[in-house]
Amino acid sequence: MVAPPDDATPGSLTFSGPGNVLAEQSPSLIKKTAAGSGAAKLAKALRACKRIKSKAKRANCEKSVRKRYGAAKRAKHATYNRRAKS
Repeated sequence: MVAPPDDATPGSLTFSGPGNVLAEQSPSLIKKTAAGSGAAKLAKALRACKRIKSKAKRANCEKSVRKRYGAAKRAKHATYNRRAKS
């Protein structure tokens, strides 16, 4: 049989440590990327354009939305001269 402890103080009162470390972090651990939020804005604006009945106005709306929220143009790579200069 095991003898009862001599100290009547509960173990939780004598704990000395950092505590609950996860509770101290900010609530939003997942950060949105610029590409993700831009794509969401593009999709939302295109859905709004789809509701326009007039074909010309709808096309103009989609064109302006793609210009505003579309993906940035990628830089062109430098051309590689395959012929070796001798």
